[in-house]
Amino acid sequence: MYIKKKRDFENIELRLLNDSDEDINMIIKWVSKPIIYETLLEKRLNSHEIKERYDHYFKPTIYDRAYIIEYDRTPVGVLEHYYLKPAEQLKDRYSEFGIKIFIGEEDCWDYGIASAALDIISKKVFDVYNIDFMIANIIESNIGAIKCFKRAGFKKKKVYSKKNDNGITQNYVFMRKKNWNRII
Repeated sequence: MYIKKKRDFENIELRLLNDSDEDINMIIKWVSKPIIYETLLEKRLNSHEIKERYDHYFKPTIYDRAYIIEYDRTPVGVLEHYYLKPAEQLKDRYSEFGIKIFIGEEDCWDYGIASAALDIISKKVFDVYNIDFMIANIIESNIGAIKCFKRAGFKKKKVYSKKNDNGITQNYVFMRKKNWNRII
C-alpha cells in the first residue's frame, strides 16, 4: 500500500464491521501475525474464536461497535468501542467507554493512522454519547500503542499486573482520555 505522506489523515475512514466472510477473513489474517496476537490478544485465536470475539458487534448495540479502519478505501485495521458497566469501572463512577485498536497492515504502521482513527472516534463518542472518559488497557511492552494513544490525547494513569489468558502475569498500562466538553 502506498501512503502519500506521514500523517495523511484526510484519507482515513471508519466503517462498521460487517458480518461477512470478507471482514472476518481479513481480521483472521491480521490477528494470525505473531506481532499482533502477542501484543493485542495475548494468545493466538483460531477462526472460530475470532468469530465469537466479534460476534456481538454484528448486532451492534447503541454503545458497543466495531469498525474497520480504511485508508484510501483499503482496510488496514480494526477499532472497537464498548460501554463499561459500573461493575467493570475502576474506583470512580463516571461514564466510561473502553477502546481497542490495531493496524493489521504492517506497511501502514508509524504513519499516524491509528492516532487519527482514535481522534475520529473520540470526537464521535464524546459528542454522541456524552460520556466522561475513554479508557484503554495496553500491554506495557507495546510501546508503539502507548505512544499512539498519547498522540490521541490519552494520559497514562497507572501500570498494573494481571494474568493473561495463558496464565502469564503481564504488566498493563491504564490510559484515559477526558471529555473536556463535559463538566465533572
